[in-house]
Amino acid sequence: MQENVCDNRPNILIVDDDEGARESLELVCEDYYDTELAEDGLLALELIQKRPFDVVLLDVRMPGLDGIETLKRIRAYDKSIGVVMVSAANLAQEATSSMKYGAFDYITKPYMPEQILVAVEGAIKERSQKRPIRRSAPGEAFEVGDIEIVSRSKAMHDIFAVVKKVASFGSNVLITGESGTGKELFARAIHAASRRAKKTFIAVNCAAIPRELIESELFGHEKGAFTGAFARTCGKFELANGGTLFLDEISSLRISSQAKLLRVLQEREFTRVGGALALKTDARIIAATNTRIEKLVDQGRFRSDLYFRLKVIPVELPPLRQREGDIPLLSNYFLAKFNRHFNKQVTGISPDVLSRSSHKRSA
Repeated sequence: MQENVCDNRPNILIVDDDEGARESLELVCEDYYDTELAEDGLLALELIQKRPFDVVLLDVRMPGLDGIETLKRIRAYDKSIGVVMVSAANLAQEATSSMKYGAFDYITKPYMPEQILVAVEGAIKERSQKRPIRRSAPGEAFEVGDIEIVSRSKAMHDIFAVVKKVASFGSNVLITGESGTGKELFARAIHAASRRAKKTFIAVNCAAIPRELIESELFGHEKGAFTGAFARTCGKFELANGGTLFLDEISSLRISSQAKLLRVLQEREFTRVGGALALKTDARIIAATNTRIEKLVDQGRFRSDLYFRLKVIPVELPPLRQREGDIPLLSNYFLAKFNRHFNKQVTGISPDVLSRSSHKRSA
């Protein structure tokens, strides 16, 4: 089974007209996958057209558009989506017949959670085989695990070399660069190339979490620590133990939270909010920002000691406008990717469009 991670997980759509059945399947899947629920076939089809799903768990018997007809329409829209039919025991024959319409598997109720997870993982694996990532020409890409970063830029290939070199270290890494330069992708590449690759990678966008909740998010909290804390909750440092914790937009942390983060980096231990027990952590920290932290340090808005603790290994990513030759390369790469995803046959991008983008970059 897959590890319990909180980011970049496969997307599962659960379709059942019975609310209890939907919630039961969600409980089985939510620790391993990102889940979304639909109460009927028509809503499921709308959701599939709005966002990509890897697997659909689909009830056989539903009012209106039943499961078999929904399956047919899903397959007509995108044959690579794995569909697992779920039915009551007395509908096993209908579930079995769904295989001839392209269902990956079928499961009858009552089911064991392991049956659902095994079927979903099998469907995900089959989907990845149907739509393999286009491999780049030699010298165009940095590949590690399932991470592929394409570039012809010498500056980027120098960074690839740094990533390979530092991946085996346990030192903290600070990745800087403008928005859209791929900071999280490089963080994942470092993790994938490290000895921690089989452990959890957890990403936290520090700027997206309310300041009053960031410490609970990072360190966890005890029951009753604050209003709404109805149970003990593990924080990201605890969940990422042995793996990698990626702290994006680290510059948005307020000074009080910076002090607590510094203590974790120094002592390799922390306490949950409202708790007294010191907990050890072996999470490797990779931080990222699109802000010049040196300026924040000069302004007294970021602790200099924390900055130097984070910046043990600095990696600065160049913007696309400084990466000669990468616009046509990336354009073709994503064109091939989205052709597969949306089942299209767009043959290419006109030379005129590419030349205009190149002109704007050099202007």
